[in-house]
Amino acid sequence: MVQSSEDEFGFGEESDPLQIPEPTTSVGKSQGLAPCVPMLQLLCVVGSLWFGGLLVYWLLSNHPGPSILVLVSLDGFRHDYLHHLSGNSSLLEIAQTGVHIERLKPCFPSLTFPNHYSIATGTYPETHGIIGNYFFDHHDKSWFSPKNSTQTKWWGAEPVWVTAEKQGRRTFVTSWPGSAAEIQNTRPSKYFDYDPAATIMERIDVASGWIRSEKPPSLIMVYIDEPDRSGHRFGPDSPQTVEAIHQVDSAIGTLMNAFPADNSNIDIMVVSDHGMTLVGEEGTVIDLDPFLNFSDPTVLRAICSPVFEFFPDPDLLPSLVEQLRLAQSANPKMVVYTKDEIPSRFHYSNNNRIAPVIAIASLGYVFSSKKLGCEFRGQPFGDHGYDNDEPQMSGFMVALGPSFKRGVHIPLSINTEIYDIVCHVLGVTPAPNNGTNLFTRILSKFT
Repeated sequence: MVQSSEDEFGFGEESDPLQIPEPTTSVGKSQGLAPCVPMLQLLCVVGSLWFGGLLVYWLLSNHPGPSILVLVSLDGFRHDYLHHLSGNSSLLEIAQTGVHIERLKPCFPSLTFPNHYSIATGTYPETHGIIGNYFFDHHDKSWFSPKNSTQTKWWGAEPVWVTAEKQGRRTFVTSWPGSAAEIQNTRPSKYFDYDPAATIMERIDVASGWIRSEKPPSLIMVYIDEPDRSGHRFGPDSPQTVEAIHQVDSAIGTLMNAFPADNSNIDIMVVSDHGMTLVGEEGTVIDLDPFLNFSDPTVLRAICSPVFEFFPDPDLLPSLVEQLRLAQSANPKMVVYTKDEIPSRFHYSNNNRIAPVIAIASLGYVFSSKKLGCEFRGQPFGDHGYDNDEPQMSGFMVALGPSFKRGVHIPLSINTEIYDIVCHVLGVTPAPNNGTNLFTRILSKFT
């Protein structure tokens, strides 16, 4: 049995076109009004008695309302894609005037589901358990895939919407991986599951409506599946991908037009989960079939991607490793690791879901195996999943608003830092995570 790591259009499965449904609203728990609201009421009373309305005037003029943080993910937006933008670009404006992490390094493997959940939790995939877009769970002999990703059992650690909801902050989330699952008996106050038929602007319109609503949430999270879709289908440097880059940049501008006129109580962060590279050019296909010698290859249970993961029955493992070692000897653009050999810098060994043996292709190379149902299609395309140290696998982050310092440029960081940043902007206590206090360098409250 073979599973593809990611379809060519992004993490979602293709389906019949659907209209965006009404958002699901969590029930049975506090909606968590921001704590400044009752405090404001109390101080207004005190002000009218003690200062003849002066204190009321100061509060209203300096504190226009509850703060909002908008976190947008642009799937597959490689760090250097900003070079395609110029003029009145919204992303460039944020990067130049606010905070810009030039290369936001993904976790390994550099795939959509693991990295969106690392962004949301601040933890490595080996900790939160989402170790791929597809994977096999040895414990209950079942496959994880986007189709069953709403099941609670898959999701470990604590995503930021759960952290916020548990501490009285309302969160509205659209399409973010994991947000439609109940985690720690908690869901976002409102959420949309991922709909592959939803357009960029439909998602932006949802978020804009939330910003303008009478009682906006403290945190809005938006997932956009471009330019990943175009990058997969046409390659990262294609005209179609460049057009998608301009489309998402324009969408960010439209979203910012929904902000209050003075922008005094709203922050925006834009991140990407990974980059993209061109694969499958002549001489870059690694054919594993000459080295795989099994009468029934389906028992291998493999996942085909730049990280080829094998889940064989235990008695087949020694012979499989031997065959893959022979393949590595013949193909210097691949490396094979058993689980206990995986380099520690990947943070990809301390979880039972991780395959007992993996093969990693060099950047730009792709595996092919007709025996495993993973035959190269014969036309170059875009892909990711490679070693997360590769610059072409890096995304980026930009941020702007009253919570952020101005003119901060950071050459390199990793996406496990994002969770802590969001928690400090919201004023909530983070759950344990792998962050390293990057927030002290970029948030305005830290001098």
